[in-house]
Amino acid sequence: MFWIAFKALGSMLIRPQRVTGRSWRTELVCRVMRGFFDEAMRRPPEWAQRQMAKLPIDRKLLSQVNQAAIQIAGVHCIEVTPKNSTSNSTVVYLHGGAYVMGSPASYSAFTAQLAVACGARMVVPDYRLSPAHRFPAAQEDCLAVTRELLATGTHEIILMGDSAGGALAANTALALQPTPSIKGLVLLSPWVEPTASGGTMISNDAHDVFSKTFLDQCFAMHIGEADAQDPRVNLVCAELAGLPKTYVQSGGAELFHDQIAEFAERAKHAGADLSWDVYPPQFHVFQALAAGDPDGVRAIDQIAEFVIPLGRTE
Repeated sequence: MFWIAFKALGSMLIRPQRVTGRSWRTELVCRVMRGFFDEAMRRPPEWAQRQMAKLPIDRKLLSQVNQAAIQIAGVHCIEVTPKNSTSNSTVVYLHGGAYVMGSPASYSAFTAQLAVACGARMVVPDYRLSPAHRFPAAQEDCLAVTRELLATGTHEIILMGDSAGGALAANTALALQPTPSIKGLVLLSPWVEPTASGGTMISNDAHDVFSKTFLDQCFAMHIGEADAQDPRVNLVCAELAGLPKTYVQSGGAELFHDQIAEFAERAKHAGADLSWDVYPPQFHVFQALAAGDPDGVRAIDQIAEFVIPLGRTE
């Protein structure tokens, strides 16, 4: 990663222009991640997994939570519990990674940050990844974990996820309808239309952390010979009636902006209680990638404002 960061720094000196409102530091983070994903296109998925495992972790933040490995419905999960938790909520957090990368370990700092902010227990499934386990393996794992947690009846269950994990969270919530079992749904830059090809998929290409080419490559590995229009992976084809109370966040400079806007409009038309906050200068999943950015700090606070009341008992 060092040489990728060095190359990104050089690009900042040659091309200092950045999205209006985006700090120099956040632009550098965006370019580093763009370099990482560009390199990942030329490598097997295992390379990206190894690099993500090497990311530095904020030990001070981790000291505020307890972490434990658990098995739920046969799926390995990491349980993250804030040491001062008084909430009755369990957040099932479904990590992103375009269905081919990411893990509970690589998200440990971000899920710890969310757990502390929300005062809630987090359960992070290590769902199966493509291409070793193609669609619908990831969808099946996330649904199985959530169903087993619901069966215990001991906590209010909230689904949360980013990017591909956001789509998995929305799909899981829909699969559990019409029973009003999920108290809330939090979607961070959800990848709701993996076949999208125009609009901000093109116009925001220079401002985001990855390219349409990268996403197409990842989705091809995930979907294999299955139907790319299956509503379990392509939510533009899904019936959105029955979604629980939903909160969406995204960046205005990310490739997914148009598809998230369409999803939010369709969900509201279907009767969902949905609110959506857009951070105009930000890129995809800035909350996790640009730690310390003022927008990221505010975004975490807004997530907590949504989650905390859902865990209060009458």
